[in-house]
Amino acid sequence: MKDSRRPRHIRDIAHLYLSKKKRSMGSVPVRLLVAAQDQTSFSAFHVANIAAAMALRKARVRIHELSGILPNACFYFCHPPDVYLGSRVPVIPGLHGIDLSFDFPGRVDGVDVDAPFHVTLVHLPPFSVERDVLKTADAFTDFDGETWALLLVGDDAVLSDFQAPFVDRLGSYRSLVLSTGVGRTHVDDEGPRELGGVFDWEASLPDRVPIVLRSPEIPLSLTYLSLCDSLLGKMVSARRRHHGVVSREAFAGSRPRR
Repeated sequence: MKDSRRPRHIRDIAHLYLSKKKRSMGSVPVRLLVAAQDQTSFSAFHVANIAAAMALRKARVRIHELSGILPNACFYFCHPPDVYLGSRVPVIPGLHGIDLSFDFPGRVDGVDVDAPFHVTLVHLPPFSVERDVLKTADAFTDFDGETWALLLVGDDAVLSDFQAPFVDRLGSYRSLVLSTGVGRTHVDDEGPRELGGVFDWEASLPDRVPIVLRSPEIPLSLTYLSLCDSLLGKMVSARRRHHGVVSREAFAGSRPRR
Protein backbone atom coordinates (compact mmCIF):
# COMPACT_ATOMS: atom_id res chain seq x y z
CA MET A 1 0.00 0.00 0.00
CA LYS A 2 1.38 3.39 -0.97
CA ASP A 3 2.29 5.85 1.76
CA SER A 4 -0.07 8.81 1.30
CA ARG A 5 2.22 11.00 3.39
CA ARG A 6 5.12 10.71 0.95
CA PRO A 7 5.84 13.96 -0.97
CA ARG A 8 4.66 13.57 -4.57
CA HIS A 9 6.00 16.77 -6.14
CA ILE A 10 9.15 18.88 -5.96
CA ARG A 11 7.06 21.68 -4.43
CA ASP A 12 6.09 19.36 -1.57
CA ILE A 13 9.74 18.50 -1.01
CA ALA A 14 10.73 22.18 -1.07
CA HIS A 15 7.97 23.01 1.38
CA LEU A 16 9.18 20.34 3.80
CA TYR A 17 12.77 21.57 3.48
CA LEU A 18 11.86 25.20 4.13
CA SER A 19 9.66 24.22 7.08
CA LYS A 20 12.53 22.32 8.69
CA LYS A 21 14.88 25.21 7.92
CA LYS A 22 12.61 27.74 9.63
CA ARG A 23 12.14 25.50 12.65
CA SER A 24 15.90 25.13 13.04
CA MET A 25 16.60 28.86 12.93
CA GLY A 26 13.60 30.03 14.93
CA SER A 27 12.21 33.57 14.77
CA VAL A 28 14.79 36.35 14.69
CA PRO A 29 13.87 39.09 17.22
CA VAL A 30 14.32 42.63 15.88
CA ARG A 31 13.41 45.94 17.44
CA LEU A 32 12.77 48.83 15.03
CA LEU A 33 12.65 52.33 16.52
CA VAL A 34 10.73 54.77 14.31
CA ALA A 35 10.98 58.51 14.88
CA ALA A 36 10.09 61.49 12.70
CA GLN A 37 11.86 64.80 12.36
CA ASP A 38 8.56 66.57 12.95
CA GLN A 39 4.81 66.00 12.83
CA THR A 40 4.46 66.92 9.14
CA SER A 41 5.66 63.42 8.24
CA PHE A 42 2.55 61.86 9.87
CA SER A 43 4.74 59.03 11.10
CA ALA A 44 1.80 56.94 12.39
CA PHE A 45 0.54 56.50 8.83
CA HIS A 46 3.94 55.21 7.72
CA VAL A 47 4.37 53.03 10.80
CA ALA A 48 1.02 51.35 10.11
CA ASN A 49 1.90 50.66 6.47
CA ILE A 50 5.43 49.47 7.24
CA ALA A 51 3.99 47.09 9.84
CA ALA A 52 1.41 45.88 7.32
CA ALA A 53 4.11 45.33 4.68
CA MET A 54 6.16 43.31 7.17
CA ALA A 55 3.13 41.23 8.06
CA LEU A 56 2.52 40.50 4.37
CA ARG A 57 6.13 39.32 4.24
CA LYS A 58 5.24 36.86 7.03
CA ALA A 59 6.99 38.70 9.84
CA ARG A 60 5.29 38.59 13.23
CA VAL A 61 4.75 42.24 14.14
CA ARG A 62 3.80 44.14 17.26
CA ILE A 63 3.55 47.94 17.33
CA HIS A 64 4.30 49.78 20.57
CA GLU A 65 2.66 53.20 20.26
CA LEU A 66 4.72 55.62 22.38
CA SER A 67 4.60 58.75 20.20
CA GLY A 68 2.04 60.59 22.31
CA ILE A 69 0.54 62.30 19.24
CA LEU A 70 -2.62 61.88 17.15
CA PRO A 71 -3.38 60.29 14.84
CA ASN A 72 -1.36 57.38 16.21
CA ALA A 73 -0.63 53.98 14.69
CA CYS A 74 -3.61 52.42 16.48
CA PHE A 75 -5.90 54.90 14.71
CA TYR A 76 -4.96 53.28 11.37
CA PHE A 77 -6.20 49.83 12.35
CA CYS A 78 -9.91 50.71 12.58
CA HIS A 79 -10.04 50.80 16.38
CA PRO A 80 -12.65 53.02 18.10
CA PRO A 81 -11.62 56.17 20.02
CA ASP A 82 -11.61 54.47 23.43
CA VAL A 83 -8.85 52.21 22.08
CA TYR A 84 -6.69 54.50 19.94
CA LEU A 85 -6.78 57.26 22.57
CA GLY A 86 -4.84 54.96 24.89
CA SER A 87 -6.24 51.55 25.73
CA ARG A 88 -5.55 50.01 29.14
CA VAL A 89 -5.48 46.55 27.53
CA PRO A 90 -1.83 45.36 27.40
CA VAL A 91 -2.06 43.92 23.87
CA ILE A 92 -4.66 44.89 21.27
CA PRO A 93 -5.18 42.54 18.29
CA GLY A 94 -5.05 44.35 14.97
CA LEU A 95 -5.58 43.67 11.28
CA HIS A 96 -3.61 40.87 9.61
CA GLY A 97 -2.35 39.56 12.95
CA ILE A 98 -0.55 42.79 13.90
CA ASP A 99 -0.68 43.39 17.64
CA LEU A 100 -0.68 46.88 19.16
CA SER A 101 0.25 48.14 22.60
CA PHE A 102 0.64 51.44 24.45
CA ASP A 103 3.05 49.85 26.93
CA PHE A 104 6.82 49.80 26.81
CA PRO A 105 8.11 46.72 24.99
CA GLY A 106 9.67 43.91 26.99
CA ARG A 107 11.12 40.58 25.96
CA VAL A 108 9.88 38.76 22.89
CA ASP A 109 7.08 36.51 24.09
CA GLY A 110 6.56 33.21 22.35
CA VAL A 111 8.14 31.70 19.25
CA ASP A 112 6.49 31.57 15.85
CA VAL A 113 8.36 29.00 13.77
CA ASP A 114 6.56 30.15 10.63
CA ALA A 115 7.83 33.74 10.95
CA PRO A 116 11.41 34.49 9.81
CA PHE A 117 11.29 37.68 11.87
CA HIS A 118 9.61 38.82 15.06
CA VAL A 119 9.55 42.63 14.76
CA THR A 120 8.84 44.91 17.71
CA LEU A 121 8.07 48.21 16.00
CA VAL A 122 8.37 51.11 18.47
CA HIS A 123 6.77 54.40 17.42
CA LEU A 124 8.68 57.16 19.22
CA PRO A 125 7.74 60.86 19.62
CA PRO A 126 8.84 63.20 16.81
CA PHE A 127 12.02 65.16 17.37
CA SER A 128 10.13 68.47 17.26
CA VAL A 129 8.04 67.33 20.26
CA GLU A 130 10.66 65.54 22.32
CA ARG A 131 14.20 66.68 21.59
CA ASP A 132 15.84 63.57 22.99
CA VAL A 133 13.64 60.76 21.72
CA LEU A 134 16.20 58.19 22.82
CA LYS A 135 15.34 58.99 26.42
CA THR A 136 12.22 56.96 25.74
CA ALA A 137 14.24 54.20 24.10
CA ASP A 138 16.59 54.04 27.10
CA ALA A 139 13.78 52.32 29.00
CA PHE A 140 14.03 49.32 26.65
CA THR A 141 16.57 47.30 28.56
CA ASP A 142 15.14 43.77 28.47
CA PHE A 143 15.83 42.72 24.88
CA ASP A 144 18.09 40.04 23.43
CA GLY A 145 17.72 40.80 19.73
CA GLU A 146 18.98 43.49 17.37
CA THR A 147 17.87 47.13 17.45
CA TRP A 148 17.52 49.28 14.32
CA ALA A 149 16.24 52.83 13.79
CA LEU A 150 14.16 54.31 10.97
CA LEU A 151 14.18 58.11 10.84
CA LEU A 152 11.46 59.89 8.84
CA VAL A 153 12.38 63.23 7.33
CA GLY A 154 10.60 65.77 5.14
CA ASP A 155 11.85 68.07 2.39
CA ASP A 156 15.53 68.82 1.86
CA ALA A 157 16.62 68.52 5.46
CA VAL A 158 17.97 66.19 8.04
CA LEU A 159 18.93 67.72 11.37
CA SER A 160 22.36 66.52 12.42
CA ASP A 161 21.39 66.59 16.10
CA PHE A 162 18.38 64.41 15.22
CA GLN A 163 20.54 61.83 13.42
CA ALA A 164 23.55 61.75 15.70
CA PRO A 165 22.11 60.03 18.81
CA PHE A 166 20.82 57.11 16.76
CA VAL A 167 24.07 56.73 14.81
CA ASP A 168 26.14 56.97 17.99
CA ARG A 169 23.98 54.36 19.71
CA LEU A 170 23.30 51.88 16.90
CA GLY A 171 25.91 52.67 14.25
CA SER A 172 25.31 54.10 10.79
CA TYR A 173 24.38 50.75 9.24
CA ARG A 174 21.46 50.17 11.60
CA SER A 175 20.26 53.78 11.43
CA LEU A 176 18.21 54.34 8.27
CA VAL A 177 16.55 57.40 6.77
CA LEU A 178 13.21 57.34 4.95
CA SER A 179 12.23 60.46 3.01
CA THR A 180 8.55 61.42 3.20
CA GLY A 181 8.85 64.69 1.24
CA VAL A 182 9.27 65.68 -2.37
CA GLY A 183 12.80 67.06 -1.99
CA ARG A 184 16.06 65.19 -1.73
CA THR A 185 17.17 64.00 1.69
CA HIS A 186 20.73 65.00 2.56
CA VAL A 187 22.64 62.35 4.45
CA ASP A 188 26.21 62.80 5.67
CA ASP A 189 28.85 60.24 4.72
CA GLU A 190 29.09 59.15 8.35
CA GLY A 191 25.37 59.49 9.01
CA PRO A 192 22.51 57.00 8.72
CA ARG A 193 22.02 55.07 5.50
CA GLU A 194 19.29 56.04 3.01
CA LEU A 195 16.48 53.50 2.77
CA GLY A 196 14.56 55.39 0.08
CA GLY A 197 11.47 57.53 -0.10
CA VAL A 198 7.69 57.34 -0.18
CA PHE A 199 5.74 59.98 -2.08
CA ASP A 200 2.16 60.96 -2.98
CA TRP A 201 0.81 59.46 0.24
CA GLU A 202 -1.13 62.45 1.57
CA ALA A 203 -4.39 61.57 -0.21
CA SER A 204 -4.49 58.25 1.66
CA LEU A 205 -4.14 59.78 5.13
CA PRO A 206 -7.88 59.69 6.00
CA ASP A 207 -8.11 55.94 5.30
CA ARG A 208 -8.43 54.00 8.57
CA VAL A 209 -6.97 50.83 6.98
CA PRO A 210 -3.28 50.68 5.96
CA ILE A 211 -3.18 51.15 2.20
CA VAL A 212 -0.88 48.13 1.94
CA LEU A 213 -3.76 45.96 3.19
CA ARG A 214 -6.54 47.88 1.46
CA SER A 215 -5.00 47.92 -2.03
CA PRO A 216 -1.75 45.91 -2.10
CA GLU A 217 -1.28 46.26 -5.86
CA ILE A 218 -1.33 50.06 -6.23
CA PRO A 219 1.97 51.98 -6.64
CA LEU A 220 1.97 53.40 -3.09
CA SER A 221 1.52 49.95 -1.56
CA LEU A 222 4.21 48.51 -3.80
CA THR A 223 6.55 51.26 -2.60
CA TYR A 224 6.02 50.25 1.03
CA LEU A 225 6.50 46.58 0.15
CA SER A 226 9.72 47.40 -1.70
CA LEU A 227 11.01 49.45 1.25
CA CYS A 228 10.10 46.58 3.55
CA ASP A 229 12.00 44.12 1.35
CA SER A 230 15.04 46.39 1.45
CA LEU A 231 14.81 46.83 5.21
CA LEU A 232 14.38 43.14 5.97
CA GLY A 233 17.13 42.35 3.47
CA LYS A 234 19.52 44.61 5.39
CA MET A 235 18.54 42.86 8.61
CA VAL A 236 19.20 39.47 7.01
CA SER A 237 22.58 40.65 5.74
CA ALA A 238 23.61 41.98 9.16
CA ARG A 239 22.42 38.79 10.83
CA ARG A 240 24.43 36.63 8.44
CA ARG A 241 27.59 38.67 8.95
CA HIS A 242 27.47 38.79 12.72
CA HIS A 243 25.60 35.66 13.79
CA GLY A 244 25.24 33.33 10.82
CA VAL A 245 21.68 32.44 11.84
CA VAL A 246 19.42 33.40 8.93
CA SER A 247 20.15 32.90 5.25
CA ARG A 248 18.82 35.15 2.51
CA GLU A 249 17.49 32.05 0.75
CA ALA A 250 15.43 31.08 3.79
CA PHE A 251 13.97 34.59 4.01
CA ALA A 252 13.19 34.66 0.28
CA GLY A 253 11.55 31.24 0.53
CA SER A 254 9.17 32.50 3.20
CA ARG A 255 7.86 35.38 1.10
CA PRO A 256 4.58 35.00 -0.78
CA ARG A 257 4.55 35.72 -4.48
CA ARG A 258 2.61 38.75 -5.68
